Amino acid sequence: MANFATPIKVARVEGSAGEAHPEIRRLPEKATQTELKGSPVILDSGNYKVSGAITDATPLLAGFAAEPFHNLTTADTAKHLSAGIPINQANATIIPLGAPLSDGKIGVLVANANTIFEGAFGTTDTATLPATSDVGKIYGITKDTGNSYWYVDKGKTTTGAGAILTIIALHEQDVINTLAAGDRVLFKVSQANRLFDQ
Repeated sequence: MANFATPIKVARVEGSAGEAHPEIRRLPEKATQTELKGSPVILDSGNYKVSGAITDATPLLAGFAAEPFHNLTTADTAKHLSAGIPINQANATIIPLGAPLSDGKIGVLVANANTIFEGAFGTTDTATLPATSDVGKIYGITKDTGNSYWYVDKGKTTTGAGAILTIIALHEQDVINTLAAGDRVLFKVSQANRLFDQ
């Protein structure tokens, strides 16, 4: 069982001078989604959910979850967060300190032509040492069976059979600190697999 993946997140925005922010959208969340931050997000019947195993050319990724999913009872409907009713205030509720926003939407880091993501590197559930020869290659994405985060999968190399990411570079910090198996690579979602930037 693997346990090396970390949440996929934005590494940088290409073509920007200085501080640029990635495109983030709050999209209607499908009911009963419980996946973690960094999971790939797709459109399903008007609502957004975590992609299942990506093994073909059909998935159009909206991007990656910027927060954990909320396990909504009803799709695109705010989930009431309450720790009870305060004494002598029947029309009020107690919202737990630090409770996450639950407005029926999921925050998504949008996959577009300018956004470069970073993710752990592996091959079929095994941490793998990234190499400069991987740059420019198209690989897939797979869910880590050990911790439920997703990683860039060198084992998926065929476009149309799950290979939907283009490797841009090795992560600069990992190169400086000496590369190890499972270190991060920088990637873009291939144009044919982007929902919002075709």
